[in-house]
Amino acid sequence: MFGGAAKEPVNGEIVIGNVEQLKVWHWILGKNVNIKEKFCNPFRLDRTPGCYLYYSKGYIKLADFADPKWHNTNIFDACILKYNISYYTALDTIMSKFVDKSKINLKPTKLTYITNKIKKQKKTTDLKINYNSKPFNYQDKLFWSKFNITSDNLKEDKVYSVDSFSINLNGGMNSKVYNRLCYCLNHFKSGRIKLYFPKPKKFFTNCIPEDIGFIERLDCTPDKNAFVCKSYKDGRININIGFNNTIYIQSESTLLPDYIIRDLAKCKIAWLFYDNDDAGRKYAEYHSELYNSICGIPNKFRPLHLSETSDNGEFIVKYNAHQLKNHILSKI
Repeated sequence: MFGGAAKEPVNGEIVIGNVEQLKVWHWILGKNVNIKEKFCNPFRLDRTPGCYLYYSKGYIKLADFADPKWHNTNIFDACILKYNISYYTALDTIMSKFVDKSKINLKPTKLTYITNKIKKQKKTTDLKINYNSKPFNYQDKLFWSKFNITSDNLKEDKVYSVDSFSINLNGGMNSKVYNRLCYCLNHFKSGRIKLYFPKPKKFFTNCIPEDIGFIERLDCTPDKNAFVCKSYKDGRININIGFNNTIYIQSESTLLPDYIIRDLAKCKIAWLFYDNDDAGRKYAEYHSELYNSICGIPNKFRPLHLSETSDNGEFIVKYNAHQLKNHILSKI
């Protein structure tokens, strides 16, 4: 169905696979421009040609560093902004204007795969974890204090130092901790837990994507920024330096549940604060594009990376909490 609000909307990646994006941009901008050719943004008072179109992971996007609303927008974002319409109406409009319906290629592409992955993430697990805790000792203090995280923080967050644990997966292994750092994150509403080993870094968990840390702190009001971190440590550091509206997911590859995406879309900006490495940048960009498509609001979700270090833990060790806060503020 085309030309109106579709009951079963076409996937954005199918549209991308069937249109010449540069022609769509010419229609949106009202003029013909080439890739990397400088021009003025026709949708604001702009007398200095500084905007240009560029390729990014299968999309042609608009670079407009003077206006965050338009910067990094694709054809769907720009159509939404120009005509004040919903995401699916933008898809419908572009399809009806630029696509020959008899020649549609329905082959799924990368973003379609990521979208489908939301539905395929495991909802249950057979992994059973038991543990015995012990009081925090000097080794624990040495590890956490370098990140400006106190024993009071850990107790408040229901993070326990582990003396011994057992893991059973269909009659599988049992184990015990001897003089080795191990912590149990036992603050998820579901009752599922995560065992975290800092050295070498690894974890065991029976958590699922719906198990989101600090979710009770989330304030989805329009004047507040929100932060999504990829670990407990990163999330707690963020909270301790004053960014209280922070949640964390199980890993950078974990996709947020649909209802959380829609809650975060009510905030001013939802920053995906992942690591500053290849994997972190990749997932932050993929997830931003996906979540913006789901909520239908361009640039509502944005990647956030530190400039000099991989994550905020590394930054706070190298510098200090005050510099970390100022560095983040300079980027949002």
